Amino acid sequence: TEVTTTTQIQANHIYIMPSGNDMIIKNGNNNTLYLVRRRNHVHLHKPIDKFFRSLATAKKHLAVGVVLSGTGSDGTEGLRAIQEWGGATFVQDASAEHEGMPESALAAKVVDFVLPPAKIADRINQMATRASDNDSMLTSILALLKKKTSIDFS
Repeated sequence: TEVTTTTQIQANHIYIMPSGNDMIIKNGNNNTLYLVRRRNHVHLHKPIDKFFRSLATAKKHLAVGVVLSGTGSDGTEGLRAIQEWGGATFVQDASAEHEGMPESALAAKVVDFVLPPAKIADRINQMATRASDNDSMLTSILALLKKKTSIDFS
């Protein structure tokens, strides 16, 4: 779906940023996409870096950045931000038609996984399932600790 206004993020959707805009997720309201009119700057515009940095700040260790085929280096600094917050980073393997963006991220050492696109989707799904299981396990452990010690560690 092309984002046209402030948009609530929904599961199983792909959002496209319209031309002439940047898209961000604001910290504190991190399930909403916001459009920001692009300013005319002299320097190189990097909308993927801007989005990934906002994603990293909003989602912290839950952020996932994926860089597919493309020229240039957009996405590299955004992936760095995602890694710094403990999130996961992916780039497309040599199957990318334009390898500039994946290669830039690899050269900067900000990539956790190098996979073909279909395998990226599979790996993210595995990670999401594992995170859900871990959250459930952690909740059970914290409840047990509270019951045994009367201390709320959550």
